[in-house]
Amino acid sequence: MITFLSCFLAALAPLGDGPAVELRYSGALVQLTRDGGDEVKSFKLYALVRNAEAGPRDLVFLVEETGDAWPWPERFGQIDLAPGGEPARPQIQLLHRHDGTLYPLPLRLPLFEHTDKLQADAVWTAGKLEYEVTGQQSRGERQCWQVEAATNFGRAQTLWIEKDTGLLVESRQIVFMGQGDRFEITAKLDSTAPVSAAALAALDKPIAALLAVQRDLKRPAGTTRPELNDEQLKIASAALDQLQRDSEATPFRTLASAIVRDVKDQLQRADDVEGLAKKFLGQPAPEFELRSLADGAIDPATYAGKTVLLHFWKYHDDPLTEPYGQVG
Repeated sequence: MITFLSCFLAALAPLGDGPAVELRYSGALVQLTRDGGDEVKSFKLYALVRNAEAGPRDLVFLVEETGDAWPWPERFGQIDLAPGGEPARPQIQLLHRHDGTLYPLPLRLPLFEHTDKLQADAVWTAGKLEYEVTGQQSRGERQCWQVEAATNFGRAQTLWIEKDTGLLVESRQIVFMGQGDRFEITAKLDSTAPVSAAALAALDKPIAALLAVQRDLKRPAGTTRPELNDEQLKIASAALDQLQRDSEATPFRTLASAIVRDVKDQLQRADDVEGLAKKFLGQPAPEFELRSLADGAIDPATYAGKTVLLHFWKYHDDPLTEPYGQVG
């Protein structure tokens, strides 16, 4: 039996003899219509395949996307390729809001998991997908197998896999959101580049810091809310300075800057709330006059001795998205 790992090792070898390889993809999410399609999101995927002496060890990825996006702890990750076992399921995903609902949208792993099956007219089934090699095509200067993947509902994916390396060169995936609205995710390999030992040493530092923070935050998989609790803020805050220094001149610099901004903003909001609480909590409420939605007067005396929450807001999104307005 040929394992995924052995196929993966064989596929990656032609990419270079260095300690690591960088892969960069660009893509888009398009809502399909009768008249064609409208692009609703673009994205970039960075993947670093780090090699061990005995072969590939892991794949580190980073996703950057426009519009609604994953909070920073969910934008990156590590896919282990443990010797003697199957690799962990990848969690490379986009996040898109459609009709007011957030949808996680899985992307294909940059390294095709069925390289041992690739030959003319091959057909096989894996999970809910039935694969078929439908031909050979050139994508730029890369010679590829064209592979169709279908479910019981019809064609779901078209993939172009480089013949010599097993790399995903291009892909098109059909996904559905809302009330059966049809979308297509397209992705294209822009470049591959070997990474020297010195360059990998520089990359390993921010990767280690990011993965350590991600692990220590202990956020459930698929978390879409950006807010961190007090303990999580302390963990992230303690790593900011070192993370920012280590990320300079690496592909993780933009992510590190976004983390610094977000953590500082959340800490400032927490301090503001604490300051307001110290100033007003337990103090007599000022006199106020309000009217109800039915245009009736509200007598403050009615609420004497009770807890009253005043929420000031301005609705400016359609559809409404959290947080619902400006709290003051």
